[in-house]
Amino acid sequence: MKKGQVVRCHFELSDAQGVLLDSADRSGAFAFVYGENQILPVLESYFEGKEQGDKFYINMTQELVFGPYRENLKKFFPQDEIENFEELKMGAVFELEMPKGNVVATVVEKTDDGVVLDANHPLAGKSLQLFVSIIEVRELEEGEDWPSPIKFKR
Repeated sequence: MKKGQVVRCHFELSDAQGVLLDSADRSGAFAFVYGENQILPVLESYFEGKEQGDKFYINMTQELVFGPYRENLKKFFPQDEIENFEELKMGAVFELEMPKGNVVATVVEKTDDGVVLDANHPLAGKSLQLFVSIIEVRELEEGEDWPSPIKFKR
């Protein structure tokens, strides 16, 4: 595989105890353009030298993926500060506008007084195992656009 090629994979993502968290059967195959920083750099490094048909496991510690769970990323917001308090449901995910940029947060607790929002990634603090099966490697076609919502730093 070389930089600029489209890679499509089946996958199974499990926690350290082997509990299945996600898979291509649930979410569909994932695809990315190799060498364009469209997936976490630690993951992309495992694809080096691989080709269509290859299968492999990646064991990732929390430090390599979403980092440790940080209690300081949980915050209580009183009911009177939230316009749509009655509509909020446990597990609701939304984007907060912050001075240093937007942050995705999840409602993890709701009481009559307010809500607790958690800005940790749902997999923060977890070591993960990823099984990958490369089902396609092909050239990027002319005019094909693969914008990445996140550009990871190398």
